[in-house]
Amino acid sequence: MIPVPLNHLNLSDERSYQIAVSMIPAEKKERKGALFINPGGPGGSGTAMIQGTRGPALWKVLKGQYDIVGFDPRGINKTVPGIRCFDTLAEQYVLNAAQSYYLDIPANLSLLHPYHLDSQLGSLRAGLTSVAKKCKEVHGDYLRYLGTADVVRDIEWMATAIDGEDAKVNFWGVSYGTIIGQYLVQILKPSRIGHIFIDGVVDPEKWADYSIEEVTDGIEDVDHVFRAFASSCLSAGPSLCPLAVHFSTSAKLLEAMDALLDSLYRSPQPASSKQVPSLTYHAAQVRKAYFRTTYSIAQWNASSHALDKALFPRNGEEALQSLVEMFADGLPANISLFNATTMPGDTLFAGLAIACADSKPYDAQRPAPTTEEFARYLLKVVKMYSPRTGDGFHLMAHCDTWDVSWQHRYPGPFGIPNGTLEMPIIIASQHFDPSTPLIAAKRAFERLGSNARLVEQVDGWGHCAVSQTSYCTAKIMQDYFTKDVLPDSYTACKVDRKPWLPWNETQAVAGLKADVSLSLLEDEEEMIQLLSNWVALGEEVERWPF
Repeated sequence: MIPVPLNHLNLSDERSYQIAVSMIPAEKKERKGALFINPGGPGGSGTAMIQGTRGPALWKVLKGQYDIVGFDPRGINKTVPGIRCFDTLAEQYVLNAAQSYYLDIPANLSLLHPYHLDSQLGSLRAGLTSVAKKCKEVHGDYLRYLGTADVVRDIEWMATAIDGEDAKVNFWGVSYGTIIGQYLVQILKPSRIGHIFIDGVVDPEKWADYSIEEVTDGIEDVDHVFRAFASSCLSAGPSLCPLAVHFSTSAKLLEAMDALLDSLYRSPQPASSKQVPSLTYHAAQVRKAYFRTTYSIAQWNASSHALDKALFPRNGEEALQSLVEMFADGLPANISLFNATTMPGDTLFAGLAIACADSKPYDAQRPAPTTEEFARYLLKVVKMYSPRTGDGFHLMAHCDTWDVSWQHRYPGPFGIPNGTLEMPIIIASQHFDPSTPLIAAKRAFERLGSNARLVEQVDGWGHCAVSQTSYCTAKIMQDYFTKDVLPDSYTACKVDRKPWLPWNETQAVAGLKADVSLSLLEDEEEMIQLLSNWVALGEEVERWPF
């Protein structure tokens, strides 16, 4: 634990947060400093990343030259106090299971019953208001100091504690972690900024705006990923994608996926899964499965088999079980051992609180939308972007349900003069990302000018560049952190891992070596190791924990 002030702008206030930290130390002879990491969310746990496979993989990608510092931001996981809005972990899971955070909406919106969406949103907002009230009762003043600006100052405080007050702040973040990275370069003195690599960019101008803007923040490209899933499935053929045997065109496959949503909207089906806390399968659960499938091509094979069972059930099989269970949040085996003081922070509601602490508050000049107004706006967004998952981030748009006077919100600006940073930051993005679109990375690049470099995986699908292996991107990041080498202002990287095909690092390197246009001089074994560790680093990248 590293203690940090509750209020960085009033150090006479002696209250503090105890930030949970796990670290993989650098090799002493090669050490270049501490690298703080954030795996996304908001709500992602840095300590969990260190204790899993991804932290050690990052340490190896950077050749052991950095202390890899995983920390749990304010309110998250093992940090004290964590945002715990329930008395027991069992209560937390039961109440979360009782409230669906994905909406029950058909793909064909003409089937939507009048006022059904209004009713769902009204129930959801009442539940969110109730939980937010309980969170406030439990945490009081601590709840007010959860915003990203305070997290940035925590990182600076921890960097000073580890390496001294002149130490450079180095950072790697994906998804919501890119908000932390973009706030770092705005809030800290330029002299403190070291190496920063952000991947899967969230637009900070939308993030810091009224929370209703979050409805459209990220989903612009999600249907492009669905189309890629369908077309590449048919190209791969039935031996790799079982759905290919049933459909002559990708459009017909997508139509069948939409028809499944419509069918479940009209007629929910009985469920008997022990992993899914529900007695019925309905459209909302399948919408969740669809959305999560778009996050990584590594999931497409398993998703296609589950979807094949759902669309074409066999005798004796529960058609929807595999599809829904793929992304279901089951109950922890040791759930009864936790109480209000020992259980981890509630990732969902802590993440909501962080997002709302950063958003612009509604007031008399701009009141929060009514439930009916929000429903009409959400339907417009779904029609515009995706009938399958266009509502993907609606939960982050209800910040008026929190009666909290958030402190230290950073409103902008987001942009710094050319030449401000000694070491420009690197911005990475997939070409088609279902929740952090390329346009957000391009806007960040434009705002930062010469202080940034843009790396685009031009044939990439999925959430964050790291989710789809590219030697080009991996080598850029490795050389940036270990050799201080900057890429060109813009670099187009090809991906090496393709959908459906089995992945093999040795074969991938052989292909790279055989490509004379690349003129790669690196040792073959080192290339294999880099790709192997990059694959491990790209596992389970998250944008939002529900």
